[in-house]
Amino acid sequence: MKVSFVQTDNVKKFLIASSAVEERTATEAKFVLVTGDAGFGKTETCQWWGVRREAVFVRVKAAATPHWFLTDLVRELGEEPAAKTEQLFAQSYGLLARKQCPIVIDEVENAIGANVKVLDTLRDLVDPLEITVVLCGREHVKPVLRRKREVWTRISGVAEFGPLTAEDVAKVCGELAEVPIGADVVAEIARQSEGYIREVIKAIGNVERIGRKQRGKTVTMEEVGQQTLIHEWQRRGGASMTEQVRAKGARGGKAATGAAA
Repeated sequence: MKVSFVQTDNVKKFLIASSAVEERTATEAKFVLVTGDAGFGKTETCQWWGVRREAVFVRVKAAATPHWFLTDLVRELGEEPAAKTEQLFAQSYGLLARKQCPIVIDEVENAIGANVKVLDTLRDLVDPLEITVVLCGREHVKPVLRRKREVWTRISGVAEFGPLTAEDVAKVCGELAEVPIGADVVAEIARQSEGYIREVIKAIGNVERIGRKQRGKTVTMEEVGQQTLIHEWQRRGGASMTEQVRAKGARGGKAATGAAA
């Protein structure tokens, strides 16, 4: 599969939202909210954007506390975390003041409800620094944040990710596949994937395996036959989120928009 980042309609929504925030003059209105179902490409899009701005990436854990969040943030910023919460806050503030880098918070749904103090800590941390913050989470996050006015009033751009359109699927197949894919197969990928970018990527990989046997011939549904196009997704673990994202950026990016969300 080719290494490229495909700018789908969802990506365009994100770019409009992030541009609105970057153009804001209000010092406390520097938040972007990105929402949508898992698999629509939120995380990958935020990573693509963040790599180009040397952002720091933090995934909020399900049982996160302010101390846990600050510990992860300091590690992603490249230092060994202090022991106490007050020291961690000062350490985080100092690092962010020097680096002036945006922050991408993934799985922000874990920072609402019982863990809402994580968001309060983030707000206290970034308000004086005028740093752009991208909050990335599931579709139910938006109405919850609407009720938390001290956070909602800081959000200047919102991008709501939805299923890929048929045109998006055709674009992804055209830009990523290393074998020619027929329109009937593209339509079948769109049908089976239900607009989830993760599933589209899986399908392209499987079509490529079929296509390599065709020696340059366009893969149609006749060649696909009864073969499965989409298999179960397998996640990869490993290095810190920021390290994974920046390494990915150094390699030229992942195969497609939103391969992980």
